Order: sequence, then C-alpha cells, then structure tokens
Amino acid sequence: IQFLQAGARRLGGGDLDYRVGLVRSDEIGDLAVAFDQMADSLSAAQGALKQRADELTHSNADLSSFSYSVSHDLRSPLRAIEGFAAILIQDHESQLNADARHCIDVIRKNIKQMNQLIDGLLTFSRLGHQPLLLSTVDMEELARFVADEFKLTMPERALQITIHSLP
Repeated sequence: IQFLQAGARRLGGGDLDYRVGLVRSDEIGDLAVAFDQMADSLSAAQGALKQRADELTHSNADLSSFSYSVSHDLRSPLRAIEGFAAILIQDHESQLNADARHCIDVIRKNIKQMNQLIDGLLTFSRLGHQPLLLSTVDMEELARFVADEFKLTMPERALQITIHSLP
C-alpha cells in the first residue's frame, strides 16, 4: 500500500512516467496493475494534448502569417485606388460634376472602411497571442450601435429597427 501511496503522490505531482510495478496475485496486485494502467492512460492523454497544443501553436502561427500577408496584399490595391481618386480630384476637380464628386467621396469612404476591416482582421489574428480579458457588455447599447451602423450603410432603405430591453 505504501508503494501505491507513493505512486499516487508522484502521479499527482505530475510524474506521469512513474509506475508502481508491483506484482502480486491479490487485491493489492490488482490495484497496482490498475494504477499502472491509469498512469499509462494519463501519459497517453498528456501526449495527445501536447501534440494538439503543438498543432494549435502551428495553426496560430500560420493564421498570423496569413493575416499579415492578406492585409498587405489588400492594402496595396487600396492605396492605388486612393491615389487615382486623389489624382481625379487634383487634376480634374473643375470638370467634375456633383455626381462624380459624390462617387469619389463614396470610393474614399469605402477605402477607409476596408482599411478598418483589414485592421480588424489583424487585431483578430493577434487575439490568440493575448490572455482573455473578461468585461461586462451592455448588450442593448451594442445592438443600438450595430443598428445605427447598418442604417448608415443603407440610408436609401429607411430601415425601422426596434430594440427591446436586453440583459
């Protein structure tokens, strides 16, 4: 029983390689065999968890690399579009009617929005490298914010959104 007690302490302390190795043909021997089988199972489970953690670390690194690459690849054409819109304003402003100026303003607004989405993508990809921070969220305020943003993206639709009291 002292061997089992020592083994339980070592196993509880994280030594998953320890085995009692007690060979007896009675209940204590059966208990020792069961203990060693439990230690084998725990060791195998820890190995599987470590392998999964390694895979997740690799996946997070891939995601981070992908996000950086995508953000760079998406920003490049946006800079070109912004540059051409600026050239149109600088070189041809006197020839542009109100509709053309409005279109250029819409282009610039959407470029700004796309840049914000890219920034959000990068921020999201970095979240896996930071500890979780718990905070209280006012769901009603969040719903109103989303509704207001949605209305701004489609002003021509005259949306009616009702938000009731939320937790």
